[in-house]
Amino acid sequence: MPSPSHSARTLLPLLAIMALIAGAGVAAWWFNSPREYAVVYVQIPRYRSILDGADSEPWDEYRRRRGDYKSLLVSPLVIDAALTRPEMATLRQSGERQALQEWLRQSIAAVFPNDGELMQISLPVGHLDADQSIQMLDAVATSFHEKVALRVRLDRAALMIDFKTVVDDMKNRLEAQLKDLHKMESAPPPADATAIAFLKERCSLERKLLGECELQLLTFHLANELDDRSGRSGRYPADAPQILQRAAMARH
Repeated sequence: MPSPSHSARTLLPLLAIMALIAGAGVAAWWFNSPREYAVVYVQIPRYRSILDGADSEPWDEYRRRRGDYKSLLVSPLVIDAALTRPEMATLRQSGERQALQEWLRQSIAAVFPNDGELMQISLPVGHLDADQSIQMLDAVATSFHEKVALRVRLDRAALMIDFKTVVDDMKNRLEAQLKDLHKMESAPPPADATAIAFLKERCSLERKLLGECELQLLTFHLANELDDRSGRSGRYPADAPQILQRAAMARH
C-alpha cells in the first residue's frame, strides 16, 4: 500500500497540471469571448478640387492623410479638448485626469474597413462603463472633427492667398508686356514687325490665362465664403470629416 507521502507526491503534479489546464481555459475564454465597445463612424472624404469638384487627391496621399488623422485622434490636442468639453465635467471628477488621458490614448482604436473613406473609432468598455464610454467617445469624435475642420479651413485660406499672389504676378507681367508693346508700336520706323506680332500673341495668351485664373480666384473666394457661412451655422466644409452618427455599443 503506498505511503501517504508517496500519494501526496503523486497528487501534487496532477493538481498542478489541472490548474494549468483550467487557467488556460479561462484565458482562452477571456480572449475569445465578445467584448463591449463604444463605436462611432466618421466619414473622411478625399479632397476634391475646389474648382471642379472632381476626385483630385491621389490614393497614396489620401492614405497618408488617413494615417495622420489616426495619430491626431489620440493626440493630446484632441484628447485634452475632449476632456475639457462641458459634458465631460462629471466624468473628469470621477477619476484622475492624467490616468484617464493615458488610458484613452492607449485604448482608442481607429480602422478603415475595406480601405475606404469610413473611419471606425472604438473604445472598449472597462475603465469606463458603457454610458461613460459612449459619452467619452462622442466627445473625442467631436473634438477631432472640429480640429480637422479648422485645419481644412486654414489650408484652403492659405491656398487662396498663394493663388492670389500668382494672379497678381500675372497681372504685373501682363502690364509690363503691354507697355513694351506700346513702345514698340510707337517707335519710329523701321518697326520690327516680327517682334511686335510675337509680343501681341503673347499678350493675348497671357490675357486669356489671366482671365481664367481670376475666375478661379473668384471660385476660391466663394468657397471660402460658403465655409464661413457653414461655420457660423454649425456646419463644416465639405472636405472636413463628418460624424455619421452618435456613438453606440457594439460587441466584437
